[in-house]
Amino acid sequence: VNRYLEDSDLPDSIKIKHFLSHTSEGIPGNFYNYSGYRYHLLAQVLERVTGQQFDLLLNDRILEPQGLSDTHLLLDQARLEALDDRIAKPYFYSGEIQNGQYETAKSSSMGLASTARDIAKFDKALSAGKLLSDKSRSEMFTPFPISNGNSPYGFGVFSQVFLGKQLIWGYGQGEYSSSLMLKVIEDDLTLIILANNNQMSDPARLLNGDV
Repeated sequence: VNRYLEDSDLPDSIKIKHFLSHTSEGIPGNFYNYSGYRYHLLAQVLERVTGQQFDLLLNDRILEPQGLSDTHLLLDQARLEALDDRIAKPYFYSGEIQNGQYETAKSSSMGLASTARDIAKFDKALSAGKLLSDKSRSEMFTPFPISNGNSPYGFGVFSQVFLGKQLIWGYGQGEYSSSLMLKVIEDDLTLIILANNNQMSDPARLLNGDV
């Protein structure tokens, strides 16, 4: 990782695979500990490797080729305001409703606004091999080995067995937003849920890796 990050004080033993699998803290590769900040740094890695800004890279490699016209990286307040009439109004609920504000960022770990239809398109492209090779997709879906067995996480997504079936899933959570995409591989089933508050993923503590 240090080859691609400027002014990094991380140990050289931390590799990109450790960021991707949330196993970069403590002894690298030994323990799962969800770290949105470490995952966020992968945007800088991609920019250094490709020589292209992360938002443009995302658009050129994924969004535009797959026709994801309702998916946007919320880079700044101006971008958010331009989409004001196209996205659900965020709110927070703790006994009563309070108006919220979406977070903006140029990040590989947060700041992407989308629709269920666009995520369904993304899911089909991923399953059809349009985004990754079969080998890379298999590695993505395979739990990362750690000191006490397997992590609940592969590369970028969670992987667990429930009622004898493999579930591949990922979630999103901001202060005023939450989301879940869950795939049952053998049944070719995908569930997509998006919410304009954090109640869909925060109370369930999905970051612990048990959907």
